[in-house]
Amino acid sequence: MNSKRYVLKTSEDFFYAIAAEKDVLVLSEYLIAGGKIQLANDFAVLIGDEYYLRDECTFFVDSD
Repeated sequence: MNSKRYVLKTSEDFFYAIAAEKDVLVLSEYLIAGGKIQLANDFAVLIGDEYYLRDECTFFVDSD
């Protein structure tokens, strides 16, 4: 399967990922993580029991 990744940038992107129950990949200089978003605001994203700062990480979903 050849899927492309879409970068979550806006609040609407994060809302879509939550509503569609998408698995999200999180990348930063120091980590690679992922899972389903529990909560997102303008500053941070909660995945599982960990918070990730939006300005320090890049968040991806696979496009359909």
